[in-house]
Amino acid sequence: MFYSPHGFAFLRENTSRISRFGTRMLERALAKRSELILTSATEVELARDMLKARRAHLVDTGIDREEAESWGPAGAVHDRPIVAMVGRVVYQKAPWRFASVARQLSHLAEFIWYGVAPHDPIDEWIGDAPVRLVGWLSPEELDAELAKVDVLLFPSLWEGMPYALMMAQVRGIPAVVSDVVGNRDAVVHERTGIIASDDAALRAGVERLLRDDQLRRRMAAEARATGLERLTDARLGEQTLAIYRGEY
Repeated sequence: MFYSPHGFAFLRENTSRISRFGTRMLERALAKRSELILTSATEVELARDMLKARRAHLVDTGIDREEAESWGPAGAVHDRPIVAMVGRVVYQKAPWRFASVARQLSHLAEFIWYGVAPHDPIDEWIGDAPVRLVGWLSPEELDAELAKVDVLLFPSLWEGMPYALMMAQVRGIPAVVSDVVGNRDAVVHERTGIIASDDAALRAGVERLLRDDQLRRRMAAEARATGLERLTDARLGEQTLAIYRGEY
C-alpha cells in the first residue's frame, strides 16, 4: 500500500494539538512496520527523531533537469523590483504575512501573488494591502512571469518540499522564507536566500535584498548554480531503484 501525503500531517497548524498528537502517534506506529520515502533531509530527521522510523530514505525530487537548464535568468530589467509569492491564498501559506510586508515595503517594490483561486479568502487575509493578485496560470505563463521576479517571499506555516520554491531557486530567484520543513531544505541561508525566524525577520530579509542590489545578484547567481545541483530530479531514478533493490 502506498500513502503519499504532501508533508507530515502532524506539522499542520490548522488542526488542534490533540489531532496533531493523534496523527503523530499513528504515523509512529505505522513507521515501525513500513519504509518511508521522503523528499527532504529535515523530513528524514523528523521521521527518525519523532516517529522512531527504522527505515527512512531520502529521494531528491525536484525540477526537471533538462527543462531547468533551458531557463534564462530571472529578474528581468523593469522599473521597480518585484517581490512575489506563488500558491493559493490559504492559511498554510500565511498570506497575512505577505500582506504585512507589502504594506511596509511597497515604496521599494511591487508585490504580486500568483495562483489566486476564485474563492480564496482575499478580504480576510490580504484586505487592502498593496498586492497585485494574479489567478491560475499555465506553466508557460508562469515561466514568463517568474522571469520578471527579483525576490520570492515564501512565508508558509508548514510545507513538505515546496515545488514553487524549488522552481524559483533553480531559476535564480533569491528567496526569503519562513523557517519550516521544506523551506529550510530548499534555501541555503545567506547564500541563496534568507531563512527567517519570525515575521520581523521576513520583512527585514526582503528589505535587505531590495536595498542591496549586489547582494541580490550574488544570491541569485548562487541560487541558480546550487539549485541545478540540489533541486532537480537528476538523481530521482537512481535513488528510487536503489531503495527497491535494498541498496539505499
